Amino acid sequence: MDLDTLQAEHPDIAAALINQGVEQGRARERERVGAIVGADEAKGREALAQHLAFATELSADMAVATLKASPLHAPATPTVDQQTGFDQLMRALGNPAIEPDPEEDADELETAAKRIASFSNNGGAV
Repeated sequence: MDLDTLQAEHPDIAAALINQGVEQGRARERERVGAIVGADEAKGREALAQHLAFATELSADMAVATLKASPLHAPATPTVDQQTGFDQLMRALGNPAIEPDPEEDADELETAAKRIASFSNNGGAV
C-alpha cells in the first residue's frame, strides 16, 4: 500500500501518522538546537552557534565540532593596548558639561522659531 492509497482508504490513520511524524521531527530538532547552543563550545561563539543551529542542517555533533574549531568572539571594544593615542586622549578628556542657555524663552515653539531665524540670517551658521 502506498501513501496515496492509505490517505484515500484510511484518512484518519494517515493523519495520525503524519502528526506523529511532525511531533517526532519537532522534538528531534529541539534536541539538536539545544545541543548546539547549549554546548560548552558555544560559549564565546554564541552568534555562530545560533547560525549553525537555525540556518543549517548540520547535525549537532558536526555543529559542535565546527564551534570547537572556530576562534572565540573578539571583544567589541579594543583593549587599552589596542587603542590609539587619540582614543586614549578622548577618553581622558571626558564629556563637556553642556547646559541650556538660561535666557531662552519657556515657549518651545517661539524658541524654535528664533533658532531657525538665527540660522537663516547667519547664512546657515548658528
